[in-house]
Amino acid sequence: MTSPTAYHQLGRFIVTFQHLEGAVNELLELMSGGDCEARRILANDLEYSKRLNTVDVLFARFVDIRNNTDPAAKAEFHKLMVELRDLGERRNEMVASRILCLTNSSS
Repeated sequence: MTSPTAYHQLGRFIVTFQHLEGAVNELLELMSGGDCEARRILANDLEYSKRLNTVDVLFARFVDIRNNTDPAAKAEFHKLMVELRDLGERRNEMVASRILCLTNSSS
C-alpha cells in the first residue's frame, strides 16, 4: 500500500479542522442559551479567529456569573482558545501555500 500524498494529508487536515470549527460553532450556540439562530448569525458573520474570541469572552462571562465554577477554568479555556487560534493560522498558511503551488504548477 502506498503512503498518502502530501495533498491527501492536507485534505485530511482540512476536513478534521472543519470538525473543530463545527465544535466552536456549537459552543457559540451553547453560550447563547441554545439559540441556533444566534449561533448561525455569529458563525456566518465572524471569521474563525473572531468566533474564538467571542467564545472565549462568553465563557469568561459564564464563569463570572456562577458561584460554583472554578475561576481557573477561564485561564485554561483562554489557553485553549489561543492554541486553536494558532492552529487556525497554521491551517491558513498551509492551505494558501498549497493552493499557490497548485495554481502555479497548472499554468
